[in-house]
Amino acid sequence: KSIRVTFMTVSERKTVYPTEDHEAMERALGIGDGERVLEIGGGDNPFSRADVLVDVDFQTGRHRDGGAIRKGASGQQYVQADVSALPFREKSFDFVICIQVLEHVDDPGSACEELMRVAHRGFIETPRKWTEYYAGHPTHQWLVEEADGGLIFEPVLYDSSPFLNFALPSLWKSPELVKRARRTYPHIPSIQMAWKDRFSYEIRGESPVRSSAENQTVALRHYHFARNLLTWAAAPEHGLFHAGCAEKMAPGNAACSDLHTFYRVLCGKRPLRGSLSFRRFMVALSASLALKISRRFENWFNTLTTKFLGENSMKNEGNGNDG
Repeated sequence: KSIRVTFMTVSERKTVYPTEDHEAMERALGIGDGERVLEIGGGDNPFSRADVLVDVDFQTGRHRDGGAIRKGASGQQYVQADVSALPFREKSFDFVICIQVLEHVDDPGSACEELMRVAHRGFIETPRKWTEYYAGHPTHQWLVEEADGGLIFEPVLYDSSPFLNFALPSLWKSPELVKRARRTYPHIPSIQMAWKDRFSYEIRGESPVRSSAENQTVALRHYHFARNLLTWAAAPEHGLFHAGCAEKMAPGNAACSDLHTFYRVLCGKRPLRGSLSFRRFMVALSASLALKISRRFENWFNTLTTKFLGENSMKNEGNGNDG
């Protein structure tokens, strides 16, 4: 089924919002002194200007790769609630900020309505549809596009990233990539939308999963995510939590159990008793050793290339842009 609700279109300004730079964000969004600010889903980097922070889960953090939410500035109020049913009066906030959240929710239509109900204006950021194809996350339920000043939500119908999450390991190990993705060019991988009063949205179809569900389909998504990260020799701590989720949600599944144990060995943890044959345990142990050796060579290579590149640069005599 398709649901479309249309209201006032969003502001058409082409401002780039550096979401990791909170002072710059405050200026770009025009948040004034004394204005009451709500943040939805601050995760590991709560917006320092927010007066109230809402999250659906402050502890287990399945949507945050197992991490608990990081406390922000002193004096901020924390409220555990679902963005689709916020416990606040109408227009009780001047501004609401919602970064990398709507792709996770069960009901994006209700979430959008709640944002517009509780605040006079706000800011939304989500991954672009094509970003999900090469990066993505097992807890993302929606592919999001922008059209005519609004948002379009389509359900994620695949259980494994079409391009095996290949972009994530490079991002995790490169501070420069993080800076470019979150501060310099965040509008390229993500939709950034400032709105006032109302914005339009369209829901195309239904998601086959729910954020709180623990079933075979959800287990499969966590399993493939963890498996894909091994393809690119990602740091194993990024996949351990998801391999554990897969085993928990699909008890008795040998593939999930073996993958979780393999990750535990890679991370230097004791394997669960009887979870791997001796031969497969030795494979995991050898992989752990090979990973450590390869990391040393990679660090050495990076040191040498950084030294070379620091002494070798070509200046752009034209427009001065590097992107």
